[in-house]
Amino acid sequence: MRRTLPLLIGFFLAGLVYWLLKDYGADRVTSKPAERAPGPSVSSSDPKEPGDSLVILYGREPDSLSPFGSTGITSAFELIDNLLPQLTWSQFEDCRLTYEPFLATGWEFSPDGLTLTYRLRKDVVWDDGVQATATDVAFTYDLYADESISAIRSASVRRMRRPPAEALDSHTVAFRFTETYDPDSMMSHTGLNLVPKHLLEKADRKTIRGHAYGKAPVGTGPFKFAHWKGGEVVLERNPQSKGRRVPLLDRVIVRQVPDAAAQIAAIRAGEADMLETIVESDVEAIIETGDYRILRRGMRALEYVAWNNRHPLFSDREVRRALTMAIDRPLLLESLCSAGGVVYGQPAIGTVPPILCKAYASDVVPLPFDPAAAAALLESRGWTDPDGDGVREKEGTRFSFTLITNTGSPRRRREQELVRAMLAKVGVEAVLRDLPMDEFNDRLVKRDFEAAVAGRSASLYIDPTPEWHSGADNAFNFASYANPQVDALIGEALAERDAVRAADRWKQLQRLIHEDQPFTFLFWRDLLVPVHKRFRDVRTNVLATLFMAEEWWVPKAQQKYRAPKPR
Repeated sequence: MRRTLPLLIGFFLAGLVYWLLKDYGADRVTSKPAERAPGPSVSSSDPKEPGDSLVILYGREPDSLSPFGSTGITSAFELIDNLLPQLTWSQFEDCRLTYEPFLATGWEFSPDGLTLTYRLRKDVVWDDGVQATATDVAFTYDLYADESISAIRSASVRRMRRPPAEALDSHTVAFRFTETYDPDSMMSHTGLNLVPKHLLEKADRKTIRGHAYGKAPVGTGPFKFAHWKGGEVVLERNPQSKGRRVPLLDRVIVRQVPDAAAQIAAIRAGEADMLETIVESDVEAIIETGDYRILRRGMRALEYVAWNNRHPLFSDREVRRALTMAIDRPLLLESLCSAGGVVYGQPAIGTVPPILCKAYASDVVPLPFDPAAAAALLESRGWTDPDGDGVREKEGTRFSFTLITNTGSPRRRREQELVRAMLAKVGVEAVLRDLPMDEFNDRLVKRDFEAAVAGRSASLYIDPTPEWHSGADNAFNFASYANPQVDALIGEALAERDAVRAADRWKQLQRLIHEDQPFTFLFWRDLLVPVHKRFRDVRTNVLATLFMAEEWWVPKAQQKYRAPKPR
């Protein structure tokens, strides 16, 4: 395993680390349910006027604005997607990703499905005036494939040949694959952010993660980089934007405010227009200002308890099933994901999100919360309490383990505490320990833990290889889970180009994993995003908080910030 693998888990965890929760037991709020984006329709009497700025607060500052420097922090890729081009840009419709032209004007698969060829626009230039060509695409994908870089999205090229892409001429590029698989996934894998070859071709690849480009990127997106000072990143309208329209907003101003209470105070004081996300207990405080709507992005955030299946305590499937039945998951969902009588979440049965409805195994019923049945199952597996001290034993081994989570997340801490209390009622002892995020990530990747309360942001195309395949190089298989039937189904489903037949196999896989309970799947959360009412055509959705920010606008009479002076 490469030394940089601990960085990769950030892709799954970063989006969840800062969804902070106030103390459990706070008064229930009485606000109305949050709205589904997009917001209300705009009156025809309000002409779309350019101008104004969007001030958005993130809990964590981007680490880099280069796809080769970022470790997967959500705020970084939100900005990268608005600065750096892609061959295509994604929408999420009818339970699946769809693709629209960006740098590419069209594309086609070869008859054998092993080559995907794109035709590129001829009128796109980088922000420094150099024309963008197919050589930039081929160069960028060579960087993604370079193991010395270990880019966070390098898994996208694992089924591509080396080099992954070839410039057939200045405006035609071909991707060559080692095997065929789901076409939507192949499209997604060829749609990563691109960088200019002329600025990075001489960079030392061993140190490119820290290259100065990541602090002042040159792109050709709807916005261009303006400055990054003291925790504030500013993007400004790119008048040369092609493929995606020239934005109506003058600027997007991103400020780092790590403390959740300070973020809410800034909203209440009118010092910010938008937050990346909020916890349910803050809904009322924001709505009562009268100036903000709260949009629902959709359920993509999973919370779970990971059991190390190699550990003697958790190697028995029936024991893991007993632990799941001892945990009151409906209570956790109600306690941690509700506001004003509305529950912003749903039970989880695996890592395929319910928003992928055509491949989601909706027929799977979560194991019941049944402490009596859990206790009986533990008894049947030899775990008894002969000395009556409240902790079960088997062959001289106490059922006691350390349950870790990351610091900085009151939600996770509360989950951890509730799980400990619930397990204690069936004679299982969990000792709590919180670790700094870097150490927590490292422990998970190295499988150096017994059990962990954790979470992840689900991919919108299905490839469970890194998390559930038994192969030794799958960094996200924290549970060390191994099931030959699951391995076979992953291979069959990925090779199946018919979406209906592939979905049948994905549903079979979910049923098997749910039976085995390598994790106790807790719940999916609907992400809540406050945005000032003066902004129109806000497209915040499951893909991104700043999705299609170039379409957002403010009526002239409500504009708050002056345009920046031309540079």
